[in-house]
Amino acid sequence: MSKIFSDEIKNVPYPLPEGWKWVRLKEIAKKLFAGGDKPKNFSKEKNSSYNIPIIANGMKNKGIIGYTNESKVNEPCITISARGTIGHSAMRNESFYPAVRVIVLIPEKDVNLKFLNYALSIADIIRNGANIPQLTIPMVKNLLIPLPFKNGIPDLEKQKQIVEKIEAIFEKIDRAITLRQKALENTKKLFESVLNKIFKEAEEDKENWKWVKLGEIVEILDKHRKPLNKKERENKKGKYPYCGANGIIDYINDFIFDGKYLLIAEDGGFFKKYEKSSYIFEGKFWANNHVHILKIKNDFSTEYINYFFLYEDLEKYCSGATRLKLNQTKLKEIKIPLPFKNSQPDFEKQKQIAEYLDNLHNKIKQLEELQKLQLEKFNKLKESILNKAFRGELV
Repeated sequence: MSKIFSDEIKNVPYPLPEGWKWVRLKEIAKKLFAGGDKPKNFSKEKNSSYNIPIIANGMKNKGIIGYTNESKVNEPCITISARGTIGHSAMRNESFYPAVRVIVLIPEKDVNLKFLNYALSIADIIRNGANIPQLTIPMVKNLLIPLPFKNGIPDLEKQKQIVEKIEAIFEKIDRAITLRQKALENTKKLFESVLNKIFKEAEEDKENWKWVKLGEIVEILDKHRKPLNKKERENKKGKYPYCGANGIIDYINDFIFDGKYLLIAEDGGFFKKYEKSSYIFEGKFWANNHVHILKIKNDFSTEYINYFFLYEDLEKYCSGATRLKLNQTKLKEIKIPLPFKNSQPDFEKQKQIAEYLDNLHNKIKQLEELQKLQLEKFNKLKESILNKAFRGELV
């Protein structure tokens, strides 16, 4: 490399060990440029004529917005998101056409591509990209990168050694992450299996269980709902929840309902099996017209019915191709399995089932939180490894 490097850069992020230097990205970039508008020859789908991807961001395995028959980049490089997912970077070895939201970085031959990509992932302006509206070429050109040197030029061998060390450690961390993610998935499936077991009993034990239509055990209070647009809500700011299909949307200074109710999405909600299509609300609140308001009659447990809605696939009761809707007529027709005793609904058993599921749900939630916390620790461990690597502490 024939470039002359800055002898001294003031206000560096942190001191480096002997043999390392801070360099500006423009000093180690063979090419550094922003992408442009979509090409004239463009196709949304890949075919024999249009098979070169048009890349719109720096996220690995993402960002393809179409295909063209012309290429602007034909050598290994790094793409960096300039907008949207600002700061995300990815290595690319395939030919592609960079779109306007992408910055393309092709390093000099004495800079290892993987080393540079890892270094970029912890560069301050990249890591804090969410706090800036747009990443510009001048910003990227002046990014400071720590680089090992030997005999006045970048030490390519040491860069490779550092990359090998990072990847060996990351491989172990990734295996642990995979196991933790699998444990998290299994934890979620545990609750689903318990729901299946309970309601499978309802299907098989016809002597002690009966299926009744929802319309027979609830009062539907939809006629009292009143939607408010954003401006109306702004004028009515207050302490009372304003509820919609999936929960609280806002807080206003008035209420329509007061008591314990089961709210289930009419449209814009989640209707698939194991998705949360309903929720219980107790107290004073307002509701819009995207959620049904159910008052459960005596002898029937609101909590129990809420769990059945979690178990049941409600899509089969919905209409609409693009936006599913569970209308009131279909809602009333949904059949609910109820435990019976002496020819009467067994409220105590409903209550016991709901309490058992509550306890199990809380324990599973705690497990999920612990597993998520562990996943966060693994990700922080990766960042810690990178910080050590670029302080010269790995080799």
